Amino acid sequence: METTKRHYTYVDIHKTVARLADKVIEFKPDVMVAIGGGGYIPARMLRGTNIAVSLELYDDETNETRSAVTRLQWLGEDLDSKSDVRGKRVLVVDEVDDTRTTLAYCVSELQKINQPAAVAVMVVHNKLKDKRHTIPDDVPYIAENVEDVWLVYPWECEDIDEHEKIAALEKAGAQ
Repeated sequence: METTKRHYTYVDIHKTVARLADKVIEFKPDVMVAIGGGGYIPARMLRGTNIAVSLELYDDETNETRSAVTRLQWLGEDLDSKSDVRGKRVLVVDEVDDTRTTLAYCVSELQKINQPAAVAVMVVHNKLKDKRHTIPDDVPYIAENVEDVWLVYPWECEDIDEHEKIAALEKAGAQ
């Protein structure tokens, strides 16, 4: 059985982020923490002050999910650091919420280590399925809900022209 895939274009992502922007503005973030690599582009589209963290759950070589999140890069814990988020309103940004493992880890670590005033989460796509983890009820969650299929983003492709063709064909077939 072939895995169902949904290819998104940069325009698709931009339009989705624009639809979610009002809810982000309501939260009034002081800073955005983009989870790399998928959170970088949506965070940039929101046009705020961005800080990057690098967390790894998915193994690209085996196409499988690891048992735990690996923290590759985190925020500066020095009070004088430009990446200090203590006492600030932080929006965590990622491209997709699949198992919620990475998001739950990021929110928990932020609250425990970096002590922001408030945290919210914005993901471009929330897969409609049971999650392995939760985020606290007091953390606003902003997302567009999508079916649970393999999502393919333009920043992941090797051939952007081919990716765009596939995305166009998928859209034409859906109409």
